Amino acid sequence: QQLIDEWITIQRTWLYLLPIFSSDDIIRQMPDEYRKFNAVDMQFRKSLQIIQTQPGVMDVSDIGISGHGGNEVAGSHAPLGSLLHSFRRANEKLDYVQK
Repeated sequence: QQLIDEWITIQRTWLYLLPIFSSDDIIRQMPDEYRKFNAVDMQFRKSLQIIQTQPGVMDVSDIGISGHGGNEVAGSHAPLGSLLHSFRRANEKLDYVQK
């Protein structure tokens, strides 16, 4: 349930901020916030691509997202931890961006 809650939160915030940070003017005015949003954007898109290849809910809950473009299954010591951990970190960054 925690994974789903984090996923819904990141998706809602990401969808809200995506058109805002599509503006060159906003990017120039808020470079730090843009960098954080852009990092989350790339990570979230990568996560969704990986999730598409793992259609089972139990498979998705075991996905770890690495910082090097790959995906790993939990237990194989994914560099950035589980998908839940990645989504929590992304939500923290998006909270910062929104403030």
